[in-house]
Amino acid sequence: MAIDPRPEILWDSWGVPHVYAAGESAAAFGCGWAQMRAHGDLIARLYAQARGRAAEVYGEQYLESDRRVRTVGVPPLGERWTAAISPRMRAICEGFAAGANAYAAERSSELDVLSRDVFPLTATDVVSHSIRLLFFGWICPELVLEAQSASWEQATASPGSNAWAIGPAASESGTTILMGNPHMPWADMYLAFEQHVVLPEAWTYGAATLGLPTFAFGFNEALGWTHTVNTYRGHTLYELTLDRDGYQLDGERREFSEHTEQIAVRRSDGSYAEHPLVVRRSAHGPVIRSTGESALAIRIAGLDRPGALEVWVDFARARNLEQFDAILRRMELPGFNVVYADRDGNIMEFFGGLPPVRSEGDFDFWSSPVPGDRSDLIWKRYHAYDDMPRVVNPASGWLASSNEPPWYMSEPYPLVSRDYPAYIAPRRPHPTNVFRFQANHRLVTDRIPISLEKLIELRCDDHGEAARRLVPELIVAARASDEPVAHAAARVLTEWDLTYEPESRGSFLFSRWYGVYAAEMEVSGTDPFARPWSDSAPALTVPSGLADPGVAARALVAAAGALLDLGHRLDARWGDVVRMRAGKVDLPARGGPGFDTVRVLSPAEPSPGEKTVPVIQGDSFVFAVEFGTPVRAKVLLTYGNASGPGNSHCGDQLELYSRNEMRDALLTREQVEASLELRE
Repeated sequence: MAIDPRPEILWDSWGVPHVYAAGESAAAFGCGWAQMRAHGDLIARLYAQARGRAAEVYGEQYLESDRRVRTVGVPPLGERWTAAISPRMRAICEGFAAGANAYAAERSSELDVLSRDVFPLTATDVVSHSIRLLFFGWICPELVLEAQSASWEQATASPGSNAWAIGPAASESGTTILMGNPHMPWADMYLAFEQHVVLPEAWTYGAATLGLPTFAFGFNEALGWTHTVNTYRGHTLYELTLDRDGYQLDGERREFSEHTEQIAVRRSDGSYAEHPLVVRRSAHGPVIRSTGESALAIRIAGLDRPGALEVWVDFARARNLEQFDAILRRMELPGFNVVYADRDGNIMEFFGGLPPVRSEGDFDFWSSPVPGDRSDLIWKRYHAYDDMPRVVNPASGWLASSNEPPWYMSEPYPLVSRDYPAYIAPRRPHPTNVFRFQANHRLVTDRIPISLEKLIELRCDDHGEAARRLVPELIVAARASDEPVAHAAARVLTEWDLTYEPESRGSFLFSRWYGVYAAEMEVSGTDPFARPWSDSAPALTVPSGLADPGVAARALVAAAGALLDLGHRLDARWGDVVRMRAGKVDLPARGGPGFDTVRVLSPAEPSPGEKTVPVIQGDSFVFAVEFGTPVRAKVLLTYGNASGPGNSHCGDQLELYSRNEMRDALLTREQVEASLELRE
């Protein structure tokens, strides 16, 4: 695809591209070029995976990825979506692919030899990657799905994010403020890419999710939006009863539709092996796992809505709430909470997604595999926009989102769960996701009227809300134990400052304890708290206390053992155990697990022989914008705007993060020129 004229890209000193273009497709070309400069080999691998042909390029380690992608039908769906999207969106996807191709052709020496085989890209590649990312990265994550189908039970995922929208009545300046704080994984297709696109008639600043030509989070001079993962169940697993080589449905035997595909796998010597894949579909959807007598099929909401990607293009071009709302009303957004603010003084939160109209059951019923022998459980329609939880300009003057059910967007709670179908969202918050949203509420209300600076300060708070309520009773439980290590752990917790600062002693011990305790109580089917959640209780008072002090003490012993196994003392400092790493940068963590604190940095599970654990998920692209005249904005991309240890911008913002600092967003050409690193 020829782009005439090509856009101009000004790279600032933090590796952020400012793309100046004559139109949308030219801007997309610039974004494709820019993402390749910063993440070329990763972009190539992600697109190869979306084709279901990564093993053909990179070898056997991607065979399982290819099997999954082909089993759920991403490649043919990408072709159908590409044919169905608007000419405008197709031109944008073609422009992005052309930019990536141009970079790969002109700078091929910068790419791994294997990665070069992935090019050229097409618009269909862009669309297929968007499907894999949206539906199998977020709505129905591959790893969560694998755990869920392996055990045929509900797997507990821990995605997260924070967001705040402050209306004029609650802000010091009398203008609206928006802050986005996604907690995405720090690798792979989840990486955010910070960028600034300037067209003749408008500009947008924010971040794309890697490999896409659209802003996932962003703002312009009139409005801004961000997302948090919501309590939306966008897929259903059906347990099928097998009947010879078919399955049972409504008392009758049905045939699977079936075909075989060949997956080419590159060997180390450059030759190829062929691996057959049998793809089966039932009336419910593709079959993802089988045993002797049963099978699991999956049905995913939104795969019939090819306009999903264009939603973000239109968000960036909207100029007021009416226009923004009209985009949401199309019901093409495949998931996520949308938190919004504008210069007209409006704030909004919308519970996005496409909840199916279901015949029966509550959220828990549909979160586990449901009977596959009943056709009345195979949903076919979605709820309309007017059925969805939504709050605009609440009396409190503020909205906050931390992945809680939608009833709790502000205080007083603006929605009542019983006004909505029981399967739309959980009636109450989960024990692993109750304290962070309450901490957000407490921190906001303590600071009203709030300024941009106070909101940034709030985001940096790493006090433990769960710790504040549970540690006193945990200490008592530990002292009642017969285990000496429990008493030693109690002494550490007695001295802990209840934060996740690098120097804090007790943080790792408590975070490990909570994971063990909550899991054991969930297995037993018992609420972990002595005073459980209640909508009618005074805010920020429940849950609290330990339902089973004996289990709590045993869990503390297990947590202490895990810390000792790492080779640390029980009073090890948080930053000595948990490390923030990107490229060549290695710093002590400042922030903690999402169940407990607003400032989220989630560590990996310990590896044998390692004394430290790296952060694998948490604060990523953080932005705070005040819609005054002019717009004022602060930004930070925690792990830097590039991947690979050879790029100077990989990890270059971690030091800022560790100092609680953010950067000024460079919104004018003069500001960009003053910070110029490279002109293309």
